[in-house]
Amino acid sequence: MELYHGSYTSVEKPRVLKGQYTKDFGTGFYCTIMRQQAERWAGKFDTPYVNAYEYTLKDGLRVLEFKEICLTFKSFYTL
Repeated sequence: MELYHGSYTSVEKPRVLKGQYTKDFGTGFYCTIMRQQAERWAGKFDTPYVNAYEYTLKDGLRVLEFKEICLTFKSFYTL
């Protein structure tokens, strides 16, 4: 599965770290299957960058997946 992450820089090896609970669904590395959405996220920065990853789901990793588009959240994953 191809995933995208909008940022201000290249993130070659994403790491899920413990930290502050400041995101919608807590700590994690937020990704989307829609490149356009990652471009919007990256557009918030002065140096927008869209990271692309090829990913295979693994046992033991909690993934929050939205399979349908709704008004609030588009399809994205938090890893």
